[in-house]
Amino acid sequence: GRWHNGTDKWPHINQLIKEKKIGVLALQETHLTKEDEDVLNTTPGFRIHIISSIDPARTNTKGVAIVINKRLLGTSGIKMHELVPGRALLTIIPWHKNTPIRILAIYAPNDALANQQFWELTKLKLRNLLKPDLMLGDFNVVEDSLDRLPPKTDSANASHSLHQLKSHLQMKDGWRHENLSALSYTFSQSTYQGGSQS
Repeated sequence: GRWHNGTDKWPHINQLIKEKKIGVLALQETHLTKEDEDVLNTTPGFRIHIISSIDPARTNTKGVAIVINKRLLGTSGIKMHELVPGRALLTIIPWHKNTPIRILAIYAPNDALANQQFWELTKLKLRNLLKPDLMLGDFNVVEDSLDRLPPKTDSANASHSLHQLKSHLQMKDGWRHENLSALSYTFSQSTYQGGSQS
C-alpha cells in the first residue's frame, strides 16, 4: 500500500528514482486508488508520474503501477491498457524518437490454479494489442526449480501457462538467459515464514 508503518513511502520512491536515475519502475501491492494516484502525480517537488491499476472490488489488496521519472522521460502521450485490474497493466510510453516502449507490469496470484488462469487471461487480453517489449513484476511462479531455494518445482500447469504466454509474446527470461546456471534470489522469507528464497 501507500503507507508502511505509518509512513508514506512515496517520498522515498521519488528520492530513489531521482538518485538512482531510474527511468521506469514497476511496483506491485500498490493499493493506489485513482484519487491517490492523482494526488501523487500533482505533489509539489515530486519528479514521478504514476500509472496504476487496482482491483475495484478489493482495494486493500493487489495493485500494480508503473512509475516514470519525469526528469528522464516525457509523460504526454502515455497510454495504458488495464488487462486484469490490480494484476496486469500494459503501459505504452513514448520513448526514443517517438518510438514507444510497451511495458507489461504483472502481479500474479499466489494460488496455483489462479496463477494458471491469470496467465491464460492475460494472453487472451493481449490478443488484439501490440505485444509488450518488456514484461516484469511478481509472477509468483518459477519455471525452473533452480530459481527457488530450497529447490522446488512450482505448479506445472501455472508454469506451462506462463511459458505459453512468453512464447506467444516471443519473450524469454532475460536474466536466466544471461546467467544460465547462476543462483541469485530477489525475495527471501524469514526463518519464521519458512526461509525459502526465489
